[in-house]
Amino acid sequence: MKFIYAFILGYIAGNFPSAYIVTYIKNRKDIRKLGDGNPGAENTFKNVGKIEGVIVAILDFAKGFIIVAAFKELPLKFTAGVGVVLGHDFPVIMKFYGGKAMASTLGILTYLMPIQTIVGISSGLILTKITKKWEFSMSIAFMLLLILALIFGYEVPKIIYGTSLIVFIGLKKLIDSPREKAILKTRRPV
Repeated sequence: MKFIYAFILGYIAGNFPSAYIVTYIKNRKDIRKLGDGNPGAENTFKNVGKIEGVIVAILDFAKGFIIVAAFKELPLKFTAGVGVVLGHDFPVIMKFYGGKAMASTLGILTYLMPIQTIVGISSGLILTKITKKWEFSMSIAFMLLLILALIFGYEVPKIIYGTSLIVFIGLKKLIDSPREKAILKTRRPV
């Protein structure tokens, strides 16, 4: 019963549509009708504003961090974290079309592996500044995070869990990619 409660609480938190709310407050528009249509921090950053994108990233990060912190036992933390990611990716209140949960995953991992995640995020942000390639840079950041977790001897369940969440971001990207490409194609001027 505790696991069901943890999952449901995580899923409800994950459903909080940060990008939708911030975009609507800023310009009374639906984030799903801007850019690639993805209701996440990256699309908000690119198509609404840098400050708004950062606010969305912080709110999504907080979803993961706070929910995982709310539970004492590691298995319950893991279950709640999965709920947050699935709630963010497939929110019932947004007709099951959500973001990729990158910021929420970083919130979860920051709670579970703080130093490694902070080093990974920092490296990703620096690399983004240099390369101007967000997804590539964050992929490197996630790999660095996991390598550091292995080097510093984190528990195997945390490393497997972190790896699973990161892989799920990639899978969600593959799921959303055709839809986002089609949306971008229809929004480009001819």
